[in-house]
Amino acid sequence: MLKTLLFATLTFAVKHTGEIKEMELPSHPRLLYNRDGIAHLKERIDKHNRAEARWDRIKRNADRLLTESVELPPRGGNWWYWYACPKHGAALRTGKQISEWQWEAVYAVNC
Repeated sequence: MLKTLLFATLTFAVKHTGEIKEMELPSHPRLLYNRDGIAHLKERIDKHNRAEARWDRIKRNADRLLTESVELPPRGGNWWYWYACPKHGAALRTGKQISEWQWEAVYAVNC
């Protein structure tokens, strides 16, 4: 999911500005919590063994993901609902992968 979010952000930046600009982000850790939310989370982790175990799994997974590289495709992406037959407008399905960043299109109707 992190890779998808990063890719979507970069695609948006390139599509709307024509260039990739450095994003201004807060320092690490970047959480979607305010001070009260962090305090509440810490309290739950300290109080409940299950919450502590779950937090440990989340942190281990996040730390592992931060070590992985992010591989971007050679071109920008698109919205999934634009993946349609140009003749009939019927949705296309993704078929077998034919190269690193290319899949065959499977038509729902005969074209």
